[in-house]
Amino acid sequence: MSDTAAHDIDAHVYWSIYVRTSTHRKLKEVHLPQIERILDDPPYRWEIRIEAENPGLIRIETSQNLSAPTVDEIVTTLLRRASPMSRSWTLQGLEDLSRGELQRISGWSGSPQQNGGPPAVESVFFEALPGRISRPVPHGTWSDAGS
Repeated sequence: MSDTAAHDIDAHVYWSIYVRTSTHRKLKEVHLPQIERILDDPPYRWEIRIEAENPGLIRIETSQNLSAPTVDEIVTTLLRRASPMSRSWTLQGLEDLSRGELQRISGWSGSPQQNGGPPAVESVFFEALPGRISRPVPHGTWSDAGS
């Protein structure tokens, strides 16, 4: 391991994406491959839920680990992955950039991309927290890499 890698900042990112589609099959064959390319192929499987109040709306969730020498690079990676899904974002936690320490950065968009992005995406949420995960655990909790 190089000296640079020893000092990298580790983060884990949770993604929650609402997709409007008519069938599970269409989600898996058409929409998920495009979203996976945008997110740079997250390593964990997708949790898929059909919204009871709106059966045409499917919530997909996954997570991934990131590592970079600076908080700036973590944020840049997040925004590069998020931006193709929407033109407009509400971001929180950007004060972490000035501190140089990652505590929590999140983003939300309810404005789907109109040109060139996944047309079925209705909204996207991401949250980056310090540390790595070994695997996500159901119901929004995490398994630490050290456990």
